[in-house]
Amino acid sequence: MPTNLSFKTLFQWPLFLTTPLLLVALGLSVFFIGTDSVLFAPAFICMSLYALITIFPGFKHGWNIPRSNTFFFIIFFCIYFWIAQLWSSSPYISTLFTFIFTMLPGYFIVTMLAPNPDKWARFHAAVFWLVIAGFAFWALIQFFFLYEQYGPRIKHPMLNPNNLAGLFNLGLFPAIGLFLYVRERWQQIAVSVVVAAMYCALIVTLSRGGLFSAVIATLVLIPFVMIKNGEGIPWKKIAVLVVIGFAVPIFTNMMYSGALEKNLMGAQLINMASMADRFHLWNSTWEMAKDHFWLGTGLATFFFFYPQYRNPQDSSDGFFSHMDPLQFWAETGVFAPILFYGVLICILIRTFKAVKLAGSDIKSRLQIMTPFCGMLALTGHTHITFHLYMPAMLIPLSALLAYWYVSTEQIFRTYGDQQQRFFWKPEGKLKYMTMAIVLIVFALGNGWMARAGMATYMMKSVDQIAMKDMQAAQSKLNEIDKIAPPSYSRVYEYRARYAIQEFGNFGPRLQGQQRADLYNFALANIQKARSLNSQFTSLWDLEARLYYSAQGLLLQDGRDKAITILHEVLEANPMAVNSRVALSDIYKRNGEFKKAMEVLDDGMVWPRPRGYPDVNYLVAVANMKRQMGETEAYAHFSTLARQRAARYGIQLTR
Repeated sequence: MPTNLSFKTLFQWPLFLTTPLLLVALGLSVFFIGTDSVLFAPAFICMSLYALITIFPGFKHGWNIPRSNTFFFIIFFCIYFWIAQLWSSSPYISTLFTFIFTMLPGYFIVTMLAPNPDKWARFHAAVFWLVIAGFAFWALIQFFFLYEQYGPRIKHPMLNPNNLAGLFNLGLFPAIGLFLYVRERWQQIAVSVVVAAMYCALIVTLSRGGLFSAVIATLVLIPFVMIKNGEGIPWKKIAVLVVIGFAVPIFTNMMYSGALEKNLMGAQLINMASMADRFHLWNSTWEMAKDHFWLGTGLATFFFFYPQYRNPQDSSDGFFSHMDPLQFWAETGVFAPILFYGVLICILIRTFKAVKLAGSDIKSRLQIMTPFCGMLALTGHTHITFHLYMPAMLIPLSALLAYWYVSTEQIFRTYGDQQQRFFWKPEGKLKYMTMAIVLIVFALGNGWMARAGMATYMMKSVDQIAMKDMQAAQSKLNEIDKIAPPSYSRVYEYRARYAIQEFGNFGPRLQGQQRADLYNFALANIQKARSLNSQFTSLWDLEARLYYSAQGLLLQDGRDKAITILHEVLEANPMAVNSRVALSDIYKRNGEFKKAMEVLDDGMVWPRPRGYPDVNYLVAVANMKRQMGETEAYAHFSTLARQRAARYGIQLTR
């Protein structure tokens, strides 16, 4: 409930530094779309600078450290994620996402160690609440004025409309709490407008999970507003909220000629398929978790392992399991969900204890329950989506968590246990050792993220350079290799890809030793890349292509090796379209047309990536049917390929 926002506070030291850092971090994070985006690096660096500014005064004055189960469970959860890197199958990806995830517990922990944690937590939470309100009004602008560009599901600037819905839930409940608290008429009107805007923005995302989570959290909030209210039950305000609850969707639908109703009905049909995909995802993820029960595969490696467990009827993109605790289990082992739910249980117990102590103090109850309900809505929703992998969700969630914690702490100090913290101030050598450790961790962490960001940025230009000058591209990769973290596998992947391309183009014309050197160079880089990302089947595909290119030049069994590896690829990832087409082509060139056709037919039951992969695969099937003399099948798949190409806006050449 953001009641502590003051422009005078904004200009106080060091809030005039910390606030812009947090806003820049959030602003960069909302545009984060994956590991090819360089925005993760400056966002994390801003958060770590906030952390350094926050805890550094403690070296002089000491720290008052919380001694609650909640605080230490959050620390253990964070530490476990870092320990889980030791056995990750893809160290770079896992380390990157562990840094990203650390922004949630990291912000909370350092804010609790601030010189004035109550002030810092409340002020920064209020700032984030205003930002979320701004996103809500922007969502309404998209729906009412820019619908053709951004509709039907409003999501900009987030990756997914469900993530945007989760963000609005984080802001909606503090807004409701503020509306129930304020007394002046103009304040009530202003805040009710914000409540209506956030609620309407939540609706236009067409996120049924987000809306359902909001309803559940509202049902939890209402009793705590009405029972033991020292000022009496605020019937008029509750009536206003009820009117907003029904009037906003009706008014929105009327204002846009029934578009909301039409979209929701369409979303219902789409979500039936979407929920079916989720059930397939959950069942397959559970099988993956059972196979990697204790340790998992490595944080954020779900995408690499999931294809071998995938149900052919699952048409999702397969990047996330759409149930974060279950994905944590599959990726980092069984202790991750245990710690996750341990944190939630600690939060629940602490909330009810604090509310009970607050009695009829409605302001204190609202300051506890409204952030709790915002977090409840988001954590409930994250059981059918992927909020906890998105930095733009983690930052405001951490701010709301810190606000909730200091609100409960205030209640415990006032009505219950006075000893909520213990004081620790390192002296002498211990002080300088502690300072050195903090600075080393800060330098290493930010150095790693900066190097990863620079490598990601530089990689974007490599393909364009390679189109003009292959040697220049290899030189560029050597530069990137000097900068990138040691676990960054893409340098080795691209080196191998370009070397294989050169081997295919010039191998027969090269001298014997030159040919062998190029082959060994490509193979060494593939093996290095595979050691850093063992389940990335695109690397297996590269190795198969290298062996096939070397058939008759350096290897007598190159074709057989390629066939063996491509079969392994398709077993691990049946949706590997390029590998399937390549295997079919090898069989076809070897005169084994029946096997070539079987490989392609087996792939028809699996969903394919939209766009060129889908169209190219259908064209390959059509051409193979023609060669097999199946005229009707050829006509069918040719027509289907043209239809898909038209849908994707792709021009097919005869």
